[in-house]
Amino acid sequence: MRVFYCDPYCSCQKPHIERFHLDLRRILQKGASFNPLSQEQINLIMSHLNSYPRPSLGGRAPYDLFVEEFGDEGKRFLDKLGIVRIPQDRVTLHPFLLGRKFQKAADKAVRTERRAEVASGM
Repeated sequence: MRVFYCDPYCSCQKPHIERFHLDLRRILQKGASFNPLSQEQINLIMSHLNSYPRPSLGGRAPYDLFVEEFGDEGKRFLDKLGIVRIPQDRVTLHPFLLGRKFQKAADKAVRTERRAEVASGM
């Protein structure tokens, strides 16, 4: 196993994970709690994130590249993790992926963040 380390506060050393984090925050808005997530919901989020095509990967999805690199063994590994390939036209990076409860929490978090921005004069 290869492990890579980055210097703290040097996002330029890890642009791909930073992009992944931004995409994750499209589903789970800042201020929304991760605590109520079930393992099935986490698997759903990871499946959608890893099925989302990335320009940095030549328009391909991380899921596809992983399976291409590791073959059937890689696919079995992802299956054990509960990560499945979502067709490109069904990939959703939006809070409604998790249902109404998370959509309401996301809306509340966005309103709270906007109020804080207005109060600080941004």
